[in-house]
Amino acid sequence: MSSQDPYCYPGTSVLINKFDVRDQEQLNLREQMATDKAIRDLEKHPVKGSFDTAHLMEVHRRIFSDVYPWAGQQRIYNMSKPEAVLGGHSVAYGDHVQMRQLLDQDTKEFGRFRWNDNNRAQSAAHFTKLISNLWQAHAFREGNTRTIGVFMHQFAKERGFELDRETMWPAASETRDFFAKATVGDGKDFAKRVLQAHQINKDRHHPQLGRVTSITAQALRMMGKPEIQFPKQGDELKGRVVTVSYGTALVANARGINAVDVKNFAKTPQSNDRVSVSIDHVIIAKSNSNRGDEKIRSDGKADLVQNDVPTRTVKLAPPKTNDRDRSR
Repeated sequence: MSSQDPYCYPGTSVLINKFDVRDQEQLNLREQMATDKAIRDLEKHPVKGSFDTAHLMEVHRRIFSDVYPWAGQQRIYNMSKPEAVLGGHSVAYGDHVQMRQLLDQDTKEFGRFRWNDNNRAQSAAHFTKLISNLWQAHAFREGNTRTIGVFMHQFAKERGFELDRETMWPAASETRDFFAKATVGDGKDFAKRVLQAHQINKDRHHPQLGRVTSITAQALRMMGKPEIQFPKQGDELKGRVVTVSYGTALVANARGINAVDVKNFAKTPQSNDRVSVSIDHVIIAKSNSNRGDEKIRSDGKADLVQNDVPTRTVKLAPPKTNDRDRSR
């Protein structure tokens, strides 16, 4: 932006902020700390509203109120930003004079959306079109992508098709590219990501492991959702670590995938580590939590030890690192 930008300190491109910080790198750091905290709070205590314009404005105010004096207020002039994914051209953002009418129209259409699990591909395509329209309006001087992100995740959760955040937002620049491409009619990648995030959110509620990380859910999905085995106390196990999820390491070998409490290791293993471990701490499958015998440990706590229940094994090739994720 030029030095005439009314949102910036005179002669600079640094946005006027409540910290009175004039250095862009320092402002970026402080803004990120403040907004990350605000977004986490919004996940626990979302805005109460009907997903209209006022709701959107309040989301922005909640995210940026500790950073910018204009948080929750629509921008007061027109703007453009070159987008590499559009060959250096800018998105055709909404006219600030017509902003209120544009937002009222777009939020009204968005609010009528209903997800159809019987036609998920069409639902995802329609959803990405509607949310991209809202992003294209670009109601605020700064923070549009983060605001739309919170808005869309709250909407999806309340309307029964929750999207996994880690899958949906692996990198801010990638998500912005999705939005930008969708504004010129290329929403295929965005819709595909929405479908993936919806499925991964379901997969994170694993029938045997309970809640798992999105990375674990994706890894298991790529392996065909194999049945998880739970080694018994005293077993010796060798293999390669697929991933670590909430204190549980998933170890793959020729006999299948094994869930191992990380307390069995001298230090928490990392993905792709080759391990050899003796099982002292046992994990019980959630689906089998009502089975088994209770054994009292030396510390006075009880461990459940599985009875000899036949399990199905799945032969797997050693897991491979996903090259796409190495640069993230």
